[in-house]
Order: sequence, then structure tokens, then C-alpha cells
Amino acid sequence: MSIKSTYSWLSGFLALGVCLAALPVEASRPFEEEERSRRALFLRPAMESPEAQLAYAQQLRENGRLRRAQRQFRALVRTWPRTDEAAIAQKQFAQVLSERGRHRRALEEFERLETEYPGRYPHALVLDELFELANALRTERRGQWLFLPGYTRPERAVPFLERIVKTGPRWERVAEAKLALAELQEEIGEPEMAILIYERLERRHPGRDEAITAAFRRAHLLNEISERYPRHVDGMEIAYIALGLAVQRYPRDERADQARLEMQRLQSRMAQAAYEKATFYDIRMRNPQAAIITYERFLANFPTAEQVPQVRYRLAALQAKMENSDG
Repeated sequence: MSIKSTYSWLSGFLALGVCLAALPVEASRPFEEEERSRRALFLRPAMESPEAQLAYAQQLRENGRLRRAQRQFRALVRTWPRTDEAAIAQKQFAQVLSERGRHRRALEEFERLETEYPGRYPHALVLDELFELANALRTERRGQWLFLPGYTRPERAVPFLERIVKTGPRWERVAEAKLALAELQEEIGEPEMAILIYERLERRHPGRDEAITAAFRRAHLLNEISERYPRHVDGMEIAYIALGLAVQRYPRDERADQARLEMQRLQSRMAQAAYEKATFYDIRMRNPQAAIITYERFLANFPTAEQVPQVRYRLAALQAKMENSDG
């Protein structure tokens, strides 16, 4: 290709670029804006004023036309966002989403209600709404048909309760919400998380009925976990201490007797573990010095255990053997 033809080609390319740059701005807008414009057509309010629009959307909801009511509530919020009706519509928009089973989206819209309408819809009322919804989700049965009882999915309430605990530390019912969250964690098979919530509840709300319940439930769960790991001595000791503290702080509570019984059983398990450790050093390892130390520690910690006679016998025998060997 000659230099002249190359120059002509470059000139044509630059001219094309100039023409494209001269096109109207609208022609270069991304496709997403056109899509947003199309979606906006479906969010146009059916009425000419926020008052009439709110009444219309509420009527749709009452008539069971939830999907259409959802769109009309949303259209009101988008069209007249600064009106009092918009705050009401935002709340009912979130409620309708929940009624349609869109619980995650409902939580987002409740959060938006809290952030965008703080003065018109107080934070405490938002927490009331979330707590009511969480309680409904915990017990709602799905899949009921003819003689089938259906099933529940209580885990759906977890994010709502977590939101309450996170954003409402001074709310008057926050202790109740924390207790519900901990019980729910138990129900869905998360005992470690439940123990953590129970501990925080008892520490931050001392004296309340929820805190008393938390103390006994935490101790009971720790004991249950220790039963899964019978050789984990530290776990048994932690459970024993938790049970003892619950009984000491709330001795007249109706759950105290059960806690005392669990302590007795736990003490027997701890004694058995300590006895097995001592006999391991004595018989398996044939280490009389270590065995003597663990036998003496056993007698100090468990003076009334059923293994005490055997421990005294072996301790005396080992001590006599050590004296003879030294002599």
C-alpha cells in the first residue's frame, strides 16, 4: 500500500470518528437506561394523587390482589417519595412482600423504611413490625395438603431477629428478641451460637426473666455438648460451673432442681474421667509417680465418689512400693 493510499484511509477513519462524536447524546446512552425507562412505565401510579393512590393500593391488598398491590405501593413511593403517604406505602410494600413469601426482599424494604423515613415512621415501630413478622415465620406451616401436616422453616426468621438485635440495643423488647433468636438457633441445630447469645443476654439484661431463662438454657446446652465428648474434661468443668452459677444466682427458680440433678450426673462423669486417667498412668503406663499424683488429686476433688475405695487401695500400694524401692 502506497503512502498516499494509507493517508487517504486514515483521513476517512478520522472523519468517521468525527461524525460519530457529533451524534446526539441520547444515541450514546447505554442500553440499561432504556430498560429502566421501560420498567418505569409499569410503576406509574394508577391515581392522580398520593391520597387516592394509597387508598387504591390498600383496596387491592384487602381484595387479595397482592402482586398488583405491591406494584401500586411501590409506584406511590417512587412518584411521591416525600409525602406522608409514601411512608405508609413503604411499610405496606414491605408487608405485602412478606405476605407473598419474599422475606429477604421484605427485610430490605423494612430497612429502607427505617433509613428513608426516620421521622415519619419511628425506629421502634419498625422493630415491632420485624418482631411480629419473625414470630410468624417461626411457626408458619407450609406444604399443607389434605391429610399432610406440612412443615415449618423457622430459620427464615433468623435474619429478622438478627436485624432487631443489631439495630435496637435499647428497644424495650430487645431481651425478648435475643431470647427468641437463641431459642431459634437451638431449634435449627446451632447450639454453639445459641450459647453465645444466651451468655450475652444474661450479661446485658441481668435480673430480667429472659436473662434467667438464658442462664439455665446456656448451662443445659453446655452440659449436652459435654455429653457428646465424654473425655473432654475442660468441657465438663465449664458445664459444671455454668450449672452451679445458675443455681447460685436463681436458687428458687423452678429449673434449679433439674440443674442440681444435672450437676450430680456431671460430677459422676467427671469423677469417672479422672479415675480412668489415674488408672491409665498406673496400669497402662506403669508410671507410679504420675499415678500417685493423679490418685491424690482424685481424692481431693471427688472425696465422695464411688471409686474412692479403689483409689485409696491403689494409692497405698503405690506409696508402699515407692518407699521400698527407695529403701
